[in-house]
Amino acid sequence: MIPTCTSRGDGGWSILAALIDGVEQYINPVNYQLMLGLGAPVDVPLHYLMGQSAADDKVTYLTPSLNGLQGGVSYTPEANDEASRSLAGVLADDTEEDFGSSWEAALRYEGQFNDVTLTLGTGYVHVALEEDVTGAGTDEFDDRRAWNTAAALNYKGFGAGIAYVTDDNGLRNSDTDILVVGADYTAGPWRLGASYYDREDELENLDLGGINIDTQRYSAGATYTVGGGLELKGSLHHIEHDIAGGSDPEATTLAIGSRLTF
Repeated sequence: MIPTCTSRGDGGWSILAALIDGVEQYINPVNYQLMLGLGAPVDVPLHYLMGQSAADDKVTYLTPSLNGLQGGVSYTPEANDEASRSLAGVLADDTEEDFGSSWEAALRYEGQFNDVTLTLGTGYVHVALEEDVTGAGTDEFDDRRAWNTAAALNYKGFGAGIAYVTDDNGLRNSDTDILVVGADYTAGPWRLGASYYDREDELENLDLGGINIDTQRYSAGATYTVGGGLELKGSLHHIEHDIAGGSDPEATTLAIGSRLTF
């Protein structure tokens, strides 16, 4: 199924690298450097988590759960990557065309109705663009805004879910829209799952020209619980890209792995 409330408004939930079973698929094994004929490695993310402030230091408050309803807010003083750190080891402030503070909020509901479990979630993030201290910036950049909504339904051994994410990437006239639909079935030690991932990147206002890419990924996989905290996982994927004015590369991948908890 699709997990809900994927906003990082909780302060940043961890992502397990073992999620390669086709149900919650966060690993992208495609070699885009080879597929696109590029001279340098490139990563094309095919997940749907909201992580605009990533694992940067933040303050988070979670409300108590009231009849299945819970909320959370986070404040990040400086939502940057490590490349923007100064020689003193702290994040520089008022950096031209850089993102600064971030506010995030998320709301989640989970209710049980006989044998049916319903989970709903939504989240929003706003990352402020820092001051243009040099006065020589461009009008390409803007505050970054993103939100998501999701729902999941479980009935005995069956599960299904849907999630939608939109992100303007902090660029004017640009956005990324993601839709994910998935289902799974658990029987004894087996868990079988499949998901469909659709992503549309419309980056119209870039110095190098607009970039429009549509991506679809079809995934199916399985998890087998051996016992003693050991799980065996595997998944098969087919990925299709539609690049405006360019090629339409495709890739088929097989991923296998294991997870041991104790």
